[in-house]
Amino acid sequence: MCGILFAYDQKARPELRYGLSLNAIISILATGCKASLMFMIGEAVSQLKWVWFRAEPKQLLHLQHFDSASRGSLGSIMILFQHRGRTLVSFGAAIIVLLLAFDPFVQQILSYHTRSAAIHDDTGVAVTKRLKHFVPDASEVEWDLAWVSGIWSNDNMFHPTCSSVNCTWPRYRSIEVCSQCADITTSVSLDCHKDDRDDSFWNKYDHETESYNYNASCHLAHPQGTSTDFHVKFGMAYKSPSAGRVGIPENITWYVYSAFDQNADIRVYQHIENLTFAEVANPLAVFALAKVGYNSTYFDSDPIKGIKLDKVTECSLAYCLNEHDDSVTNGVRMANISTIDYGQLFWRHGRTFAGNQTLCWRPTSSPWNITFEGDPARSTSFQLSPVEFAFCGIRPGVLLNVGPFVGSSAFIYHMWDVDNKPASFKDPDPNTERIGVVGLEVIMSNVADSLNSMALHTSGERVNGTAYAIEVFVEVQWAWLILPALLVISGTLFFVLVILINKKDNTSLWKSSVLAYIYHGLNDVGPADYTTASKMEEKAEDMDVQLQFSDKKGDLILGRRQSNTATD
Repeated sequence: MCGILFAYDQKARPELRYGLSLNAIISILATGCKASLMFMIGEAVSQLKWVWFRAEPKQLLHLQHFDSASRGSLGSIMILFQHRGRTLVSFGAAIIVLLLAFDPFVQQILSYHTRSAAIHDDTGVAVTKRLKHFVPDASEVEWDLAWVSGIWSNDNMFHPTCSSVNCTWPRYRSIEVCSQCADITTSVSLDCHKDDRDDSFWNKYDHETESYNYNASCHLAHPQGTSTDFHVKFGMAYKSPSAGRVGIPENITWYVYSAFDQNADIRVYQHIENLTFAEVANPLAVFALAKVGYNSTYFDSDPIKGIKLDKVTECSLAYCLNEHDDSVTNGVRMANISTIDYGQLFWRHGRTFAGNQTLCWRPTSSPWNITFEGDPARSTSFQLSPVEFAFCGIRPGVLLNVGPFVGSSAFIYHMWDVDNKPASFKDPDPNTERIGVVGLEVIMSNVADSLNSMALHTSGERVNGTAYAIEVFVEVQWAWLILPALLVISGTLFFVLVILINKKDNTSLWKSSVLAYIYHGLNDVGPADYTTASKMEEKAEDMDVQLQFSDKKGDLILGRRQSNTATD
């Protein structure tokens, strides 16, 4: 039994033939063990009664007590009280009593739990992808879809293949696009002024709207990147100086910076400007979102002064070397990603007269004088370096679709409604409105995920993992085996002690044989009435007997002791 328990402990629950279970096997073996132990101890207790009567005369009733103890727990409990634990038979009787707990303890040994176990056959598929470069072999349409999807889709992440609900992968590194954002409200400056009016145009419009109308031009200056301009429309009602209309572009998005000019001729020398945006040096692209508001308290005195910047956010998209610790748990992807290195962009050019250039990226830890496969003088296409994750071909291989990220979303205030409270309505550009509502930080994170997903699908390298299935396994509760083991050991010890004592006293090996009573029983019990068991027990209490040699025949018989008279 212990061998089977050792063999299946912490193993998958076995599927046995004929519907047989592991519990049934353990139960059969435990029943056999208990029955064998009970038989062995019962026979030993039966033999002890002959040793008991061989030593000296004892009450005849003791013969019944020993016989009852050898048959079960009730007789064993009685003999424990009678002998008070001072004889060897008490040891055997205690074992017989404790055998009542043998089965319940054995039933607690096996327990079953569930766990995730690796699937080693072909049904277990766990595949994700990584990028050793970021120059995807994608079409222009795929690039455009990836950029726009970042604005309008909330789920842009690459989803690995997992044939079960649980999968794991070893740690791996991948070149990806990361987003980093910062609040630059205090770093930008806003300058607004009234535009000149062409009265030949505006007078007619003033007459139709019963207001004095004009535009204000505003310049939103970025500290180091591209700035942007926008216009604010004002309408001052003739009927009341405090009534009118202000048209504010509430959300403004614009393209701040790029590491390369996508429209420039690659034969023209280009260089990295070593600029930092949102704490990222020389990012691939930078976008900004300005949220513009209006302070209506300035409408009567100085309307243009009421134009204000509520918040300006800047986000960079840059190459980064990420370390992944991915898994799928209960069907949900758990992506633990840590950015190790934003690396460095650099231009590399050839030695020909044309001087074609290509934009490259390398990890910060790699040496400057790295080599690349192929000759960039003959081609500006994608090239890899023996140094891991270093590559060329960003320009012209990477397409920047900046169009969806440049626009404004108008917010028009009306200050002449029936309740004399400012009313408003929007005239939005859909992309800009979406960016303004969701937030540039979220949109840029989605764009990065979308670009990464597109690149992984088109140029990703497989990373194989392990799929897990929920299996039932066997756990052996070894503590519940202590009592059964102690009973087996104690029973064996008791049996050995009985053998040694029996050998020492040279007692015949009669054990529980009923023939011993026939051939070696009492011959002089007298004419008393022994028709019932109770009458025999009453007489046995008054009769002392001993297993001794007969004076007449010389054989061993159970005889009673009489004063000055030999017993036969």
